[in-house]
Amino acid sequence: MNTKRFLYALVSMLALTLLSFTAMAGILLEDKFDGALNTANWAPSDPKAIRVEKGLLVLDQKGSGQDWVGVNTTAVLPDCVIYYKWVLAEYSGTGDCGGALRQNPAGEGSYRMRWGWGNTVNLVDNIDHAPVKAWTAFPGCSSPYPATSKNFELKASLVTPTIKVKIKDLDTGKMVADWNYKDDWYKSGRLQFEVWKFGIVHVDNVVVATPDMEAKIFADSYNPEGAVSALDPVKKLTVRWGEIKE
Repeated sequence: MNTKRFLYALVSMLALTLLSFTAMAGILLEDKFDGALNTANWAPSDPKAIRVEKGLLVLDQKGSGQDWVGVNTTAVLPDCVIYYKWVLAEYSGTGDCGGALRQNPAGEGSYRMRWGWGNTVNLVDNIDHAPVKAWTAFPGCSSPYPATSKNFELKASLVTPTIKVKIKDLDTGKMVADWNYKDDWYKSGRLQFEVWKFGIVHVDNVVVATPDMEAKIFADSYNPEGAVSALDPVKKLTVRWGEIKE
């Protein structure tokens, strides 16, 4: 076997190995909002009110002329791990904000985060969902935070039938929420961000990964700025093989 054929066989084997790994563990969606809103991944209710500015996703209900604005993923996501930063940029209303960790693709209902309600963050459903009524926090899934806090880091794991949510107050450095709840009403769905009569909210560093990534993303040392698409190593191998062939 000559050198080029050997290198081709080696690179092909590594590429297949990486592709097999990607099927088991990797990034399903990643957005740092460094450019324009990617409408292949996101479906905004109002492109003027849901926009990217200075590396942040901006949900501007205040300036929209509407009571509600929101954005959903275009994809229906399976069991997954979710990371994002949530910023209460400006409170100028009487409502709340948040969005669905998993929104029923077939109709109403969702595992839905709510910031507000007297400086409390909750996990709710927008329909009756035993054992709770609509918009009432699931048991043990309600946590207060200081009125002065604006910046939060959310990590969630939705692997049926378990919902895990950890929320860190980035202004105080303290954990706000550490919830673990059993439920299997929604086995897949869309990720959503929304604002209802609240004002302006920012979102950054959204990462959605396969369940295999839970330990990594839930680790205290996790840095979303270092997250790289699981397909990137394969692309790099492809580019490198193009160089070898020449």
